[in-house]
Amino acid sequence: MHDTEVEFKDATDLLWLSEEGSCFDLRLQALMVDVVGVFREIGVPLVITSLYRDEGPGKIHDTNPLRAFDCRCSHMTGDQKRKMEEYFEAAWIYDTDRPDLSVLLHHDVGQGDHFHFQVHPNTIRRG
Repeated sequence: MHDTEVEFKDATDLLWLSEEGSCFDLRLQALMVDVVGVFREIGVPLVITSLYRDEGPGKIHDTNPLRAFDCRCSHMTGDQKRKMEEYFEAAWIYDTDRPDLSVLLHHDVGQGDHFHFQVHPNTIRRG
């Protein structure tokens, strides 16, 4: 593993965290601990590419407490990406009212292949 547990692509994310009143949703904190552990187990660095983004009301990156973050996955093999997707699908329920949704989205919305992790007020850890 690399020297740091978590790397940040942009220091702006750290500045947002240092602002008075900025915080992570408790469910997101628990999910992030799990994400760090799985990245460590797989043996690839965790690079957070985005935390808070001012996208306008109703967008998940624009909440406080924060409920989402993005991370790099372009440095992972297809098998490693599938293991991540399978693990988080089995370990977490994004919304108990909508169990078909996931805490992990693997997609490219025009800024490159990445993982988007998110929580909802009804997010729970399985088991």
